Amino acid sequence: MTIESYLDWNDISPKKIGDATEEQRKASAIKDDAAYYIAYFESGLDDFIECVDYSLNKEVFDAILGKASDFNDLFEPCCQSGLLGCYMMSQLPKATYKGIDINRTVISRARARALGNAVNPESFDVADLLRYNQQHEAVVGRYVVNGLNHNVRDDMIEALAGISKNIILAQPVQASDRSIAVPLYERSFNRHGYSVDAVTMPIKSEATGSYVFVIKATKH
Repeated sequence: MTIESYLDWNDISPKKIGDATEEQRKASAIKDDAAYYIAYFESGLDDFIECVDYSLNKEVFDAILGKASDFNDLFEPCCQSGLLGCYMMSQLPKATYKGIDINRTVISRARARALGNAVNPESFDVADLLRYNQQHEAVVGRYVVNGLNHNVRDDMIEALAGISKNIILAQPVQASDRSIAVPLYERSFNRHGYSVDAVTMPIKSEATGSYVFVIKATKH
């Protein structure tokens, strides 16, 4: 299955910012992290942003897939409604996958999405990354180690460091210049014993105006 056919099957199609509902606009203006993520899912802003960033998602999903294909045990923290996770399972059927999110509502949606994609819904579970202690061969994910202001959350990287030696993440930055943006993540990964092995060119998000790159870090 191609990424285009996968997104189409999951009702993700190109949209523009102007197509947002009033509720979604209000949700996008919230500055508090906790309040934002409640409204983010309740308003359907999560799926709407996936549609606005349709072209970006195609590149990001396949970039993550390409870097994760060498691993047989994948863990996705903050998996949201399972869009990336179900794609990974459909493309890497021999690999095991575990997705967690602290939000029960989105885990219910992830399990429903899994059923619709003929993958195991029990692959998704409610859990807090900061309290998670299982080991996995590789971490994959999107927007896991940053807050709303794109600040790098060192506590999240510390949590991931206790889970896996291999981390593959799509992360947003404000600038398209890698020499400015990427060191913010490199320094934090380095503090926890990782080296950054590969970084894709940043891709602009039409939904947020930020740039997204895929980074692979390895603990030696």
